[in-house]
Amino acid sequence: MENNEEEKIVAEALKHFRNSDRKKRLNCAQSVLKSFQKRYDISDNFIDSYAEYGYGKSPEGYCGAFYAAKYFFEKKNISSKVLENHFIKYAGSVLCKEIRKKRKLSCLQCVEEATRVIINHLI
Repeated sequence: MENNEEEKIVAEALKHFRNSDRKKRLNCAQSVLKSFQKRYDISDNFIDSYAEYGYGKSPEGYCGAFYAAKYFFEKKNISSKVLENHFIKYAGSVLCKEIRKKRKLSCLQCVEEATRVIINHLI
């Protein structure tokens, strides 16, 4: 993948999280999913179903961005260990509350990192 295309995908994820287009603000999990919607043929309903997975409410307390990225690894039957290791290295954890407590990455940065891991390992 060309670096320019990678940056466009990352920018799209961040745009959705920030609501910079003033359409609809998405949480961290939804922002990651939305940035790959066309590539993976993800429905709006599926993205809407992840509304409950932001703000530290993902299963097992996972970071929502991590949890959404994990979905893509599972969809391709690929171990998400590389994703987990990346989050532990850069965010200090895969759990939202721990990431926020450690303050190594902001929520916005978690969206960016999750998106980049998907690009670098699945596309």
